[in-house]
Amino acid sequence: MLIKLKNNFNLIFIFFFVFFITSFFSKLGVDSHHDGAVFKPALDVLEGKILFRETFTYYGALATYINAFSLFLFGKYLLVIRLTAAFFYSLTAVFLWLIYKKFLNRKLTYLSIGLWVLLAPYYAQIFLPWPSIYSTFFLTL
Repeated sequence: MLIKLKNNFNLIFIFFFVFFITSFFSKLGVDSHHDGAVFKPALDVLEGKILFRETFTYYGALATYINAFSLFLFGKYLLVIRLTAAFFYSLTAVFLWLIYKKFLNRKLTYLSIGLWVLLAPYYAQIFLPWPSIYSTFFLTL
């Protein structure tokens, strides 16, 4: 029972640790070109337009539909898409934890997750809600 509780605590801690960091950086700065390339198709799909016929996306349908669904749930704001990306970063970290703990001890697993977070691109540039965040999650899953 204590081991299961400790594992759940680790997962919850990793999720909120990564979400805190990524959500902080997601609120800083806007790149109108790149953010618009993600935001506009999601907004168009939310408003009923058909993807690839009435609106265009560079990045594929899955990311557009994920973003449109998050806009439907939380409102038509760019910050919603950025926080959705932060949420998927956090989910990726949880699944990385589950993979790493099979091969490494707890300290090395924390170190690996910490290095993964420290090597993220949003420290050197503006946080961009790229669809690669979603693909990384599904690859990790």
